[in-house]
Amino acid sequence: MIFRWSIQRKSFVKRAPTVHSSSKGWWINIPGQVLAAVISNLKYKPPIWAQLEHADGINGYRTRVWQRYNTGLAQLAAKSLIRIPNVPADCLHNGHCFPVRCRDEETRDDLLAHLNSRGIGAVFHYIPLHSSPGGLEFTRFHGEDVWTSTTSTCLLRLPLWHGISDQEIDWVIESMRDFLNHRRLR
Repeated sequence: MIFRWSIQRKSFVKRAPTVHSSSKGWWINIPGQVLAAVISNLKYKPPIWAQLEHADGINGYRTRVWQRYNTGLAQLAAKSLIRIPNVPADCLHNGHCFPVRCRDEETRDDLLAHLNSRGIGAVFHYIPLHSSPGGLEFTRFHGEDVWTSTTSTCLLRLPLWHGISDQEIDWVIESMRDFLNHRRLR
């Protein structure tokens, strides 16, 4: 029998695997290393397995896309029209996403609408965990919320996936330049 160990109220609690179901299927909550061992022995592996087998190539591609965004949007950041990620020289990233921070929520919403009108699937970046349904039910915010909620209303995430073309990336960058440079002149 497989058991899951979790920390709960500063003590260890032994739990059996949990079976979950929904209209989209079912799954079992078991430790990751056990699940990987089980999957590696299956005749028909789930699609995620192919991604794991090619993770280095996928991450390399995403990192290149991330760098193209970073280079292409640097002028807008230099004009303080947006803020883009700054990765310290002694650190690495995996190109997971490319977040952009706008001056305020109104600019972010208008920019999202502009990008979407041009067929660009940009989205807001995240809802702070403490204000998410799970966060409201299972956690509490400690201290004063000085930055988290305000910053989250200014963030958007640019399209970044394995296979996005340089032409598509350049279209996103050009569309952002058009919008933000025009807005600055108002």
